[in-house]
Amino acid sequence: AYAPNVPLPAVAAIYPGVKASDPDAAALEVLSAIMSRGDSSRLYQALVYESQLASSASLGSSTLEEDGSVVVSAIVAQGKAIADVEAALNAQLARIRNAPVTEAELAEAKTEIVSSELRQRETASGRAFILGRALVDEGDPRAPDANLVAIQAVTAADVQRVARRYLD
Repeated sequence: AYAPNVPLPAVAAIYPGVKASDPDAAALEVLSAIMSRGDSSRLYQALVYESQLASSASLGSSTLEEDGSVVVSAIVAQGKAIADVEAALNAQLARIRNAPVTEAELAEAKTEIVSSELRQRETASGRAFILGRALVDEGDPRAPDANLVAIQAVTAADVQRVARRYLD
């Protein structure tokens, strides 16, 4: 979009995802972390740090009671071409589909997800939010603990499988 209050263009794609209780939800969350959580993430390294094509880039998986989505986006850096950002984004999506992630990436993603979840549980309001979301999205107050177990069980093959299935 172009407008006075939209200083830089963006590139984005939305893919159908999964509902919160789907077995693929954990692998999609790990995929999302590998692609866009932190400065060592694939999208940050490729599009922001190394090529400086984008001012930011992300891939996020959201889940709800009945469905979900996977959104990938990048804000085009000043003076850079939209087509170049789109091509770089597509190259990273192809990379995650076509080759397994490293064990280091997998471990870092899992650690980040689990530590973030546990930090949220440190406060009463955080615990209430997690419990409320679990009841609404999954109908199960034990779902947050089960989800952490599922995150820990995700393999590199699982990440590649969901990338191929949902980022098509």
